[in-house]
Amino acid sequence: MATFSTGATTRTTALSTFKEILAPRIAELVPQKTKAFSIFSKSKETNVGGKYWREPFRSAANQAAGISIAENELLPLGVANTFSEWQISPKYMYGAYSISGPALRSATGGQNSWMKQLKYEADALQNAFIKRFSIYLYGIGTGLVGRVTGTSGADILQLRRTGYDASNGRLNPGAKWIQVGDRIAVHSGLAGAVRGVATVTAIDEDAATPTVTCETAFPANSADGDGVYIAVTGQTTSTLNATPMGLTGICDDGTLVATFQNITRSGNTHSQGIVMANAGTLRSITTSLFQQANDKIRRKSGGTSGFEGADLILMSDLTRQEYVSLLESDVRFQPQTFKGGHISSRLSFAYGERDLPIDVDIDCPEFTVYFLNKETLKYYEMYPLQVLDDDGIDILRSTAGYDAYEARMGWAGQFGCNQPQANCILTDLSVSGVSQAT
Repeated sequence: MATFSTGATTRTTALSTFKEILAPRIAELVPQKTKAFSIFSKSKETNVGGKYWREPFRSAANQAAGISIAENELLPLGVANTFSEWQISPKYMYGAYSISGPALRSATGGQNSWMKQLKYEADALQNAFIKRFSIYLYGIGTGLVGRVTGTSGADILQLRRTGYDASNGRLNPGAKWIQVGDRIAVHSGLAGAVRGVATVTAIDEDAATPTVTCETAFPANSADGDGVYIAVTGQTTSTLNATPMGLTGICDDGTLVATFQNITRSGNTHSQGIVMANAGTLRSITTSLFQQANDKIRRKSGGTSGFEGADLILMSDLTRQEYVSLLESDVRFQPQTFKGGHISSRLSFAYGERDLPIDVDIDCPEFTVYFLNKETLKYYEMYPLQVLDDDGIDILRSTAGYDAYEARMGWAGQFGCNQPQANCILTDLSVSGVSQAT
């Protein structure tokens, strides 16, 4: 059994505990608790030189041969696919595990309290990874977590809440992707120069216009249209567009993401997802809209030879309540069974001969529903979440200038799709008790 004392023995024990117990636990639980890894399946494509993956694209145009219909007609020739293949570039996510010198030295106070301190720090790192993967799941690869509306104060930001915003080319989630304690950066004019970086101390997501309060004032007051991002060390304009692609970008038709997986979407409809918007005007959720979304997927993915609509519908918890209210007038009861859209206590939508499962995620943007074909959704992994100790040096290192020690974990990969036309975003849907903030 390790000796708990000050100095090198304590640091060695902490290093061993993190590397052999806590870090593997983080690496295991983050994918399990992150919806992205249950929606996307792992691609078997090989990364080329550490730079990108090549993925054959899939669409209704994929075919091996033409068809002959007349007697004595020449046999059909194979039809060449003239579209480019997808090229998917990796993105990187890093996290730091830090423990203070005093916490390490508290080992003299007993093993139990010392281990709790190590675990608390590990839990914080685990939750940070889960949160980042969860919000980037719905993004467009830019890392944007909010957008300023109106004139904000020096330390208070008012944020837009509109969902998919075609006119401004962005997804505006309000403040639901920001947490107290986050370091956020404000960029002028969405992606211009950095106005400043500050730590969030309070959030009011339930206000008519969501607000975020920071502990210090920004050097330059924010202005209408400014972009809000989770800050990184050395925040600049070059640190933007460095996050994994999300479902909104995959389902987009080129309005928000002009180039998708190295293919320009304009003029290449096979690279475009399906967007069902209403020019920013909210409308009620109806089964007719759900039907139309699935019909569009069937037509654009190849008709009778394509997908039979979606195989998963994804929405926020508040949007789910709207859907439940829609079904209340058509509820049929059997003993202890609720059938109005529920299967085994789970919501569904009847389309053709199938019941499409409805999944709920608290981080999903309001006013928005995603219709997905999981078979087309892939994640490409250069290396899984792991401790970064390639240089052979002890991973728990002294933090320069501080009485603290730090280790790092990282993940490299990307989320993608080999057939965007089989996926749809239905937006501009009204949600009771949640107002737009433009």
